[in-house]
Amino acid sequence: MHVIITNWDDFPLDAPFDKVLRGDFSTYACFCRTELKSSIEAVIHAAENDLCTACLGRGSVRLVPSREHFCGKCNATGTRDAELANELGQGEVERTFDEELLRKIIADNGGQVPSRTEIFNQVRPLLPEAEPVHIAMRIGGLLRKIAEDRG
Repeated sequence: MHVIITNWDDFPLDAPFDKVLRGDFSTYACFCRTELKSSIEAVIHAAENDLCTACLGRGSVRLVPSREHFCGKCNATGTRDAELANELGQGEVERTFDEELLRKIIADNGGQVPSRTEIFNQVRPLLPEAEPVHIAMRIGGLLRKIAEDRG
């Protein structure tokens, strides 16, 4: 049985947030007694045993010791299958809904950027099987890219 536990070590209050998120102040252990010396080893062990690589099979993510929330990568199942299905769904959205399509939607709106809801309503019929959250995230990412391109 594989259950990976994350234990938080003490860390200074002024520790860089990226190091905290990366797991530099954590230790990892699995019920199978495999030695996991780093967050990378924990992720590899999770993948090798069909556990979600984001939550390490727990179904929830604890980014800092006192805050826990459901894992969005595997939809709180803790399984690698759900994580991969989620990634494939997001990949399909990215493949179908590209910058060129968004620019066409903007051009069809007289050059004005429509609301996110209006963009969503135009894109949704093209991706009937897609999770709405994937479409919404893609809209945000493409709008940021277009805004950066405009300067």
